[in-house]
Amino acid sequence: MIAHSFRGQVFGPAQRLHGATYVVDLEFRRPELDTEGLVVDINAARVEVAGALGVAFAGPDEATPDADLVVHCSGHGEGLVTALSLAGFEARVVELSWYGERRVTLPLGSAFHARRLQLISSQVGNIARAQRARWDFSRRMALALRLLEDPRLDVLITGEDPFTDLPAVMARLSRSPGDTLCHRIRYE
Repeated sequence: MIAHSFRGQVFGPAQRLHGATYVVDLEFRRPELDTEGLVVDINAARVEVAGALGVAFAGPDEATPDADLVVHCSGHGEGLVTALSLAGFEARVVELSWYGERRVTLPLGSAFHARRLQLISSQVGNIARAQRARWDFSRRMALALRLLEDPRLDVLITGEDPFTDLPAVMARLSRSPGDTLCHRIRYE
């Protein structure tokens, strides 16, 4: 997932909020997923996106529990609670969402400890210490741009506008995002 925080007056009401530019973590990890790998989303319309990316889809109530790895990126505390509930014994839950100043309440009681879950944060703005010697910003950006050339990812683009319309687009999307996954901005 490549993401950034919006800064500056040009972003209007979306300043200092987090925005996903591309939601591609699933596609990058897909070859590593086992036969149980699936996308869980409250929006049933996303079944088509999952199908286009070659992965299974389920709503939260239909998802298979006891997953070894759960990657959460909804940006909502309720989604993270669901992610924790789907994780199996000694599983890892990787949190890709950014909550800004919002507080998130999680059930970290007996089930969390009894199952020995790992909750790992992911921050895309920095390279992990173990990889810093080999992965500088330029190498990481080159890889991200190469991976984004995959035409299958076009299914994630749900709208497009020119840069000159960005203030109005940001105002509209921050008020009512609808089914927006990734909104492309064209620099003309």
